[in-house]
Amino acid sequence: SFFIAITPPTIDSFSGETTIKEGTQKVIKCVAKASPRPSADWYRNGKKLNSTNCTSPNDKSCKNVIYEVYEESADSALHTTYTIQVLKIRSALYPRDQGMFVCKATNGKDPPAELGFDLDVQGTVHVHVL
Repeated sequence: SFFIAITPPTIDSFSGETTIKEGTQKVIKCVAKASPRPSADWYRNGKKLNSTNCTSPNDKSCKNVIYEVYEESADSALHTTYTIQVLKIRSALYPRDQGMFVCKATNGKDPPAELGFDLDVQGTVHVHVL
Protein backbone atom coordinates (compact mmCIF):
# COMPACT_ATOMS: atom_id res chain seq x y z
CA SER A 1 0.00 0.00 0.00
CA PHE A 2 1.07 3.55 -0.68
CA PHE A 3 1.78 5.47 2.51
CA ILE A 4 1.80 9.25 2.68
CA ALA A 5 3.18 10.82 5.81
CA ILE A 6 0.87 13.52 7.13
CA THR A 7 2.86 16.44 8.45
CA PRO A 8 1.75 19.74 9.98
CA PRO A 9 2.66 22.84 7.94
CA THR A 10 5.90 24.76 8.18
CA ILE A 11 6.66 28.15 6.64
CA ASP A 12 10.07 29.14 5.29
CA SER A 13 11.55 32.29 6.79
CA PHE A 14 10.95 35.42 4.76
CA SER A 15 14.00 36.68 2.96
CA GLY A 16 14.81 40.31 2.42
CA GLU A 17 14.05 43.59 4.06
CA THR A 18 10.99 44.33 6.12
CA THR A 19 11.19 48.01 5.28
CA ILE A 20 9.66 49.66 2.25
CA LYS A 21 9.95 53.16 0.88
CA GLU A 22 6.72 55.09 0.46
CA GLY A 23 5.30 54.85 -3.06
CA THR A 24 7.20 51.68 -3.94
CA GLN A 25 6.06 48.13 -4.50
CA LYS A 26 7.05 45.08 -2.52
CA VAL A 27 6.49 41.35 -3.05
CA ILE A 28 6.74 38.89 -0.15
CA LYS A 29 6.35 35.19 -0.76
CA CYS A 30 5.05 32.80 1.85
CA VAL A 31 6.34 29.29 1.14
CA ALA A 32 4.27 26.83 3.16
CA LYS A 33 5.15 23.14 3.18
CA ALA A 34 3.10 20.19 4.41
CA SER A 35 1.65 16.86 3.44
CA PRO A 36 -1.13 17.02 2.34
CA ARG A 37 -0.45 20.31 0.57
CA PRO A 38 -1.39 23.28 2.78
CA SER A 39 -3.46 26.31 2.00
CA ALA A 40 -2.04 29.66 3.05
CA ASP A 41 -3.55 33.05 3.81
CA TRP A 42 -2.14 36.49 4.47
CA TYR A 43 -3.38 38.62 7.37
CA ARG A 44 -2.71 42.26 8.13
CA ASN A 45 -3.08 43.33 11.75
CA GLY A 46 -5.21 40.23 12.35
CA LYS A 47 -7.55 40.75 9.39
CA LYS A 48 -7.51 38.29 6.49
CA LEU A 49 -6.54 39.78 3.13
CA ASN A 50 -8.72 38.72 0.22
CA SER A 51 -7.19 37.01 -2.78
CA THR A 52 -6.83 39.40 -5.70
CA ASN A 53 -4.64 38.93 -8.70
CA CYS A 54 -4.28 42.01 -10.83
CA THR A 55 -2.54 40.52 -13.83
CA SER A 56 -4.09 42.78 -16.43
CA PRO A 57 -3.17 46.47 -16.06
CA ASN A 58 -6.60 47.52 -17.39
CA ASP A 59 -8.49 45.53 -14.81
CA LYS A 60 -10.89 48.10 -13.33
CA SER A 61 -11.62 45.96 -10.27
CA CYS A 62 -8.00 46.37 -9.24
CA LYS A 63 -7.99 50.16 -9.30
CA ASN A 64 -8.37 50.46 -5.53
CA VAL A 65 -6.54 47.29 -4.55
CA ILE A 66 -3.82 47.98 -1.99
CA TYR A 67 -2.63 44.42 -1.46
CA GLU A 68 -2.58 41.76 -4.12
CA VAL A 69 -2.71 38.25 -2.70
CA TYR A 70 -2.43 35.27 -5.01
CA GLU A 71 -1.03 31.78 -5.22
CA GLU A 72 2.03 31.35 -7.36
CA SER A 73 1.51 28.32 -9.54
CA ALA A 74 3.79 25.39 -8.86
CA ASP A 75 6.22 24.52 -11.66
CA SER A 76 4.86 21.03 -11.96
CA ALA A 77 2.29 18.68 -10.51
CA LEU A 78 5.07 16.97 -8.60
CA HIS A 79 5.27 19.92 -6.25
CA THR A 80 2.22 18.94 -4.28
CA THR A 81 3.78 19.49 -0.86
CA TYR A 82 4.07 23.23 -0.90
CA THR A 83 2.08 26.36 -1.58
CA ILE A 84 3.52 29.75 -2.42
CA GLN A 85 1.15 32.52 -1.38
CA VAL A 86 2.29 35.90 -2.68
CA LEU A 87 1.65 39.23 -0.98
CA LYS A 88 2.23 42.25 -3.19
CA ILE A 89 2.03 45.72 -1.68
CA ARG A 90 1.26 47.79 -4.76
CA SER A 91 2.26 51.25 -3.58
CA ALA A 92 3.23 51.68 0.04
CA LEU A 93 1.72 54.51 2.00
CA TYR A 94 2.65 55.75 5.46
CA PRO A 95 1.05 55.16 7.94
CA ARG A 96 -1.59 53.02 6.21
CA ASP A 97 0.66 50.04 5.45
CA GLN A 98 2.64 50.16 8.66
CA GLY A 99 1.88 47.07 10.70
CA MET A 100 2.05 43.35 11.22
CA PHE A 101 1.62 40.99 8.28
CA VAL A 102 1.20 37.29 9.03
CA CYS A 103 1.06 34.27 6.77
CA LYS A 104 -0.95 31.32 8.16
CA ALA A 105 -0.82 27.85 6.67
CA THR A 106 -3.21 24.99 7.42
CA ASN A 107 -3.73 21.50 6.07
CA GLY A 108 -6.01 19.97 8.66
CA LYS A 109 -3.09 18.62 10.69
CA ASP A 110 -2.38 20.70 13.78
CA PRO A 111 -0.66 22.88 14.61
CA PRO A 112 -1.15 25.40 11.80
CA ALA A 113 1.96 27.40 10.94
CA GLU A 114 2.21 31.15 11.37
CA LEU A 115 4.97 33.47 10.38
CA GLY A 116 4.82 37.23 10.51
CA PHE A 117 6.83 40.36 10.09
CA ASP A 118 6.42 43.98 11.00
CA LEU A 119 6.40 46.20 7.93
CA ASP A 120 8.11 49.53 8.33
CA VAL A 121 7.12 52.16 5.77
CA GLN A 122 9.69 54.89 5.34
CA GLY A 123 8.01 58.15 4.47
CA THR A 124 9.52 60.37 1.87
CA VAL A 125 10.85 63.59 3.28
CA HIS A 126 9.41 66.64 1.56
CA VAL A 127 11.80 69.57 1.55
CA HIS A 128 10.25 72.97 1.07
CA VAL A 129 12.52 75.62 -0.31
CA LEU A 130 11.54 79.04 1.02
